Amino acid sequence: MADKIIGYTTGVYDMFHIGHLNILKKAKSMCDELIVGVSIDELVQKEKNKTPIIPYAERAEIVKSIKYVDKVVPQKNKNKLEAWKKYHFNKMFVGSDWKDTPQWNEFEKQFSPLGVKIVYLPHTDGISSTQLTNYIKKILTKTYQTNKNIGGGVQLWSSISLGRTAFRNGGCCMKISALLTGRGNNTLKDKNILPVLGKPLLYYPAMAAKTCSLITDFYVSSDDEKILDAAADCGYKKIVRPDELGLPTAQHKDVIIHALSEMKKDGVEPDILVVLLANSGIVKTEWISESIENLINNPNLSASVPVMLEMDNHPYRSKKLREDGCLDTWFDFRGKSISTNRQDLPMNFVLCHNFWTLNLKNSLYSKEEGQQPWSFMGNNIKPIIVKESFDVHTEEDILKTEKWLKLNNINY
Repeated sequence: MADKIIGYTTGVYDMFHIGHLNILKKAKSMCDELIVGVSIDELVQKEKNKTPIIPYAERAEIVKSIKYVDKVVPQKNKNKLEAWKKYHFNKMFVGSDWKDTPQWNEFEKQFSPLGVKIVYLPHTDGISSTQLTNYIKKILTKTYQTNKNIGGGVQLWSSISLGRTAFRNGGCCMKISALLTGRGNNTLKDKNILPVLGKPLLYYPAMAAKTCSLITDFYVSSDDEKILDAAADCGYKKIVRPDELGLPTAQHKDVIIHALSEMKKDGVEPDILVVLLANSGIVKTEWISESIENLINNPNLSASVPVMLEMDNHPYRSKKLREDGCLDTWFDFRGKSISTNRQDLPMNFVLCHNFWTLNLKNSLYSKEEGQQPWSFMGNNIKPIIVKESFDVHTEEDILKTEKWLKLNNINY
């Protein structure tokens, strides 16, 4: 029996089209098993200086569902030899436009002694992801100008990251930015940059936002140079806080206001701001995307934030201490009958301290006073219910974070 032929090919597969399908179909016809490496978002950003329109997880799922594909793996770098050691392929497929280029001539020299044949496959004429992107950009720009001129109220938002701008309400562009916040003066020394699975803690909230295809600009606010440098390594632009905003008494509202004023100097004036807390790694890109989409789809909302359902420590069951040293209720229940049964209590949600997404017009910039104690979130706050969230205050919390990241397969 002849040896099994394992094929390997890679690509971004952004805005999947017939050209992609033809390549995969042809490749599968020339091997028994086809492994496809889909470029992760960070690699695309590094190699092409742009973020894909479709996030990695969705692109991988699309490719995985193609019948010609047997296995999908993340392509984290362009090291083909490293890939060969992992997947043991004996045929590697690539587009014919790479033939006779210095890079692929070198690959041929490297792989020939290993018995790996490089096969150059023809592209489908007249179609490419770049062409599709430019075409859609042209349509959206034209529609935007038309609606702007007629002053219409057409609802046409798009999360396509052509500059990753959301179009809505007669062509009004919604700009979406991320702000990572963290101060250096903490009880647990350097907690925001303590190693978590080999990376600084703040890497995880930073990359959760970085891989969200709706966000265009990324900033970090801190008084600590080490925090600023670690975030800069993730592609965040530094904002140095004044000394008073680095104190334990500093309020998040003041930090956000200061950061927005610094961003404005760069010409960045977001409509939606995702505020990330550097001391929590319990963040998922899909949570951030959901929060943004909530605000885009409902312009009356002031914020969208993750919350946890907490019934065991319900405020109706909680007590405060009176001046005479005795316990008292937080609420005035006189004349009311309050059930002690858990199932009879109204649902109680606890705000998570990992990220908050703000519609600035309706929250921070609103003249109406917002809900305490985080008044900058406004009054119309849409929850995203999550099962678990915590921020880091102890070394034990670092271990808990690592466990959560592994359990949820978080790997940027």
